[in-house]
Amino acid sequence: MLGRNGVFCLGVIHAWAVPTVLSSQPVLEPQDAPCWVRMAPLPLTMLREADIGWERRVWRAVDVKDRSSLPILSAKRGDERCPDLFAVLRHGLMTEGGITAYLPGSAWSDDTFASPMDRASVERMFAAFDSTRGELTRILLKEDWIFDVRRSEMEVRIIGLALQVADTGEDGEFRGHRTLCWFHYPECRLWISHWSCASDPDGAPITFNDLFERRMFRSAVLKVGNTRNTAIGSHGQGSDALFQSDAVRDQLFRMGFDLWHY
Repeated sequence: MLGRNGVFCLGVIHAWAVPTVLSSQPVLEPQDAPCWVRMAPLPLTMLREADIGWERRVWRAVDVKDRSSLPILSAKRGDERCPDLFAVLRHGLMTEGGITAYLPGSAWSDDTFASPMDRASVERMFAAFDSTRGELTRILLKEDWIFDVRRSEMEVRIIGLALQVADTGEDGEFRGHRTLCWFHYPECRLWISHWSCASDPDGAPITFNDLFERRMFRSAVLKVGNTRNTAIGSHGQGSDALFQSDAVRDQLFRMGFDLWHY
């Protein structure tokens, strides 16, 4: 079954970088914005529980400083009237976007969408972010990889998206990543489908939803759902954790080929 904590889409991991200091965000007026598009996300294929032959939950991080992730956090073609993803989500929260931010909680218990933030909490979060000239460092994705035996096809469906900022000490030393909030991705699909962040070779707009669902980003696997819910890096750091992440990614793609049949 599909739900907030249930099953959810696949692709290749592509790429594109970013101004990461996001203090004063532009006021978005959709009717005047050149990057507002009248588009809707494609409906997702209905999945029956009986058709799910294999599934695996994956948590991954998109490094917004990576050059491959440029469309996520930079205005389209340098047009300042075109908002980045942070501004689009912020506008959706504060105005008519119909989306909700969820409290992050602590550690890995922060992605259950159990505690919605009220408007006052959202305003305090952004006020604190602006006052410290917050630096967005990563985007977390929570997703389900599913093999549909009826269609002999692997799908990846994004369940959640989180914004992470740099956690720094009093001396400015980087101490890690801190999660601002989580978004339930299915709630955001329609809103972020209205905002173009790039164009394809034919000039057709690529929306933020297209970017995520076409896998037009580079990322690293942080954790894979298994009997122990082991986090990548729990048995190694640095290059060892990177090798673990690459191994998990390769395993997921191999699984798709192994399960495929005529």
